[in-house]
Amino acid sequence: MWNHRVFEPAGLLALLAATVSAQPLINPKGIVNSASFAPPQSVGGAIAQGSIFSIFGSNMGPTVGVQPSAFPLETVLGGVGVKVIQGATSADAIPVYASAGVINAIMPSNAPLGAVSVQVTYGGAKSNLAPVRIAANAPGIFTATGAGVGPGSIQNFISATQQPINSARLTATPGQAIILWLTGMGPIKGPDNAAPPVGNLPFPVEVWVGGRLMTNLQYFGRTPCCAGVDQIVFNLPQNIPTGCFVPVTVRMAGAAMSNTTTIAIDSQGAACSDPANPLSTAFTRGGRNGFIALIRRLIRNDVNTRGDVITDQAIGTFRRETGADYSFNPSAAVPPAGSCSIYNGRGDYTDTAAPFISDAATLDAGSLSVTGPSGIQPLILFNAADYSAYGNLFGSTGVLPPGQTQKPLFLNPGTFQIAGSGGSAVGPFSVQVAVPGGLTWTNRDQLTTLDRSQGFTVSWTGTAPGVAVGLMNYDRPSNTSSGFLCLAPPGVTTLNVPAWVMTNITPTRAIPTQSRGMLSLMSATTPVSFTASGLDTGAAFFLQMAVRIVTIK
Repeated sequence: MWNHRVFEPAGLLALLAATVSAQPLINPKGIVNSASFAPPQSVGGAIAQGSIFSIFGSNMGPTVGVQPSAFPLETVLGGVGVKVIQGATSADAIPVYASAGVINAIMPSNAPLGAVSVQVTYGGAKSNLAPVRIAANAPGIFTATGAGVGPGSIQNFISATQQPINSARLTATPGQAIILWLTGMGPIKGPDNAAPPVGNLPFPVEVWVGGRLMTNLQYFGRTPCCAGVDQIVFNLPQNIPTGCFVPVTVRMAGAAMSNTTTIAIDSQGAACSDPANPLSTAFTRGGRNGFIALIRRLIRNDVNTRGDVITDQAIGTFRRETGADYSFNPSAAVPPAGSCSIYNGRGDYTDTAAPFISDAATLDAGSLSVTGPSGIQPLILFNAADYSAYGNLFGSTGVLPPGQTQKPLFLNPGTFQIAGSGGSAVGPFSVQVAVPGGLTWTNRDQLTTLDRSQGFTVSWTGTAPGVAVGLMNYDRPSNTSSGFLCLAPPGVTTLNVPAWVMTNITPTRAIPTQSRGMLSLMSATTPVSFTASGLDTGAAFFLQMAVRIVTIK
C-alpha cells in the first residue's frame, strides 16, 4: 500500500527545497580576475587566456577548501569541474582551489575569445551559466591586502636569498630591482596544467611606476613555481618619486590595463613618509586620528543643461586606525606629485565617499562647530550610534536639484574657527583654518568631451600647496565606477593627463541618465595640526573642488 505522506505538498516542497539548496550557484557578476577583482562589466573586467580567475557562489564544492599539491594539475579537483562554453565549443578550466563559496581556476590558454559562459559541476549537479568576457591579455596585479587595491604583492630584490615583500616599513630604494606578481599577461603555448615555461611572453608590456614608464624590464613571463601566475622584474630608475603610495600599473598590448596598486619607496630604504600629505602617515602608522575638511564645490553642468551650483560643506571623522605594513585608505593615499592613481570598482563613487572610508573604530568627539565671518554653523553627527562621521551643508546657490533650497554661502575667504566640545573618546579642541580665494580653472569650458584615446590638459591660475586633477565616471547599468587622481608638481599651472591613464575609464552611455562623468580641479591648503586628549594626530584643512560634468568617448 502506498504511503500517502510521500505525496503531501509540504513533503514535496521540502524535497524540492533540499534539491535546490544543493544546486551549485554562481553569483551574479561573480567571476573576476583573482588579482584585481575588477568588476566583470568594467573596461578592465575581462578574463585573460592562461590567467587565474575566481568564481564566487554557493554549493560549488566541498565545505573545506581543497587544492592540488603537485603537477600535473587536473581538470577536476575535489569533485569540482569548470567548463567554458561558447556555442558548440567548450574547454575545461583547471581548478587550483575549490570550496563551497569560491573556486580559483586557470582559464585555458586555448579558451575561445569573446563572450562565453562558465558552468561549475559538483557532485554531478551543474550550476547556472555565468557570462564572462575572454581576452588574450587582461592583467591583474596581486595585492598584499588580497582586495585588488592598495599595496601590491611586490618584492624588493636585495639578494637571491633576501627578497622581502615591499611595505610601508620595508621600502624600496631608487635603482633597486623589483619583482611584481600578477596574472593575466597572456596565454602560453605549452600546457597550462604543467610547470610553466620560463621566458618572456610575446606581448608588448608597459609598467608605469609613479607616472614613469619603466624602460629596463628584465623579465616578463610565468613564474616557474605556479601555473597561471606571472612575474615582471625591473629596476626602479634613480629619479623615481618616493612616498608611501607610489602607484604601479601594467598595460598589455597597448590596450589592456591592470588594476593600480602601490609601492612604498624611500631614498634611504627607511620607513616611508609623505611630507606633503601627513594623512597618509597617520593611516600607515595607526593611532587615534581626527580630520576635518572645509569644502567648497563649484559645479559646472552644461552637458545636461542643468546649470551651475556652488555648495559649502564640512566633513569630519575621528577614528582609531590599527596601522599595519599594508594599511590602505584611498582617501588618504594620495599619489606623489607628477603621478596618477587609477580607480575601478563597484558602486557609485561620484555620489558617496563610502568606498573610501576605512573600517577602523570610530571615536566620540562630542559636538563640533565652525565659526566664520558669517556666523556659526554646527557639524552634525551622521550616525549617533557609531560616530561614523560629522558633516553639514552650510550653503548652496545656483540651479539646485529638486527639493533643495537656496542657502547663503558660508565658506567665503577669511579665517574659520573649528571647535569641538569633547566627547567620551576625544577631548575639547580648537583650530583655525584660513580659507583662501582658490584657483581659477581657465580652460574648464573647453573640456566638455574627453577622448579616451587621447590625453588632455587642465589649466588654471593661482597657487595652492596641493593641486590635483580627478575624474570619476559612474556607469549606472553596470553599477561600476572608474576614474583617476593626478597630483600636480608644486608651482605649476597646467597638468597633462596622459592617454594611458584613460584606458580603463568607462565611456559615457548614449542615454545621459545612465552615466555620470565628473572632472575636478582640486586645491587644498596645508593641513593645520590640532591637539586634543585622546588623539595622536589631528588636522584640518580647506579644499576647493571645481567640478564639471563631462562626456567620455
